[in-house]
Amino acid sequence: MPNANPLDQLRDIHLPNAIDWWPLAYGWWLLIALACLSLCAAVVFYLRYRRANRYRQAAITELNTLFQQETDPATLLAQTSALLKRAAMQKFGRQCNQLHGQQWLDFLLQHSRCSDTEQLSAMCLAQYQATPTIDAAALKTQAQLWLKGHK
Repeated sequence: MPNANPLDQLRDIHLPNAIDWWPLAYGWWLLIALACLSLCAAVVFYLRYRRANRYRQAAITELNTLFQQETDPATLLAQTSALLKRAAMQKFGRQCNQLHGQQWLDFLLQHSRCSDTEQLSAMCLAQYQATPTIDAAALKTQAQLWLKGHK
């Protein structure tokens, strides 16, 4: 076969096998381990944060219930002050239980992000007044702000 085309004698191109994704390289294992550790750490920190701030949500719920049920200003002021004191004791310890009057007001203002302090002042000093007058909506707002944002 001398007249035969020499290109006909060549074989087809032989391609290598496709690269498998398994087993993974060491870098991928390291990345997977870091992602798992990061996810576990985030879950642990989130659960600790929720547990540490559970008292805030309970106090806000109790505050809303209090303002729906109570209409007497003196009782409303006393119970709001007691509620804030219980929340402060959760966060700052038992020394808050001994605070009253101006000391209690100073403590609330020191740990508050509230700009309007008139209602908090009325609440703290109401036990010294014969007939306290309050703006219930403003007091509720200030108490909620203190509960949500005390430092």
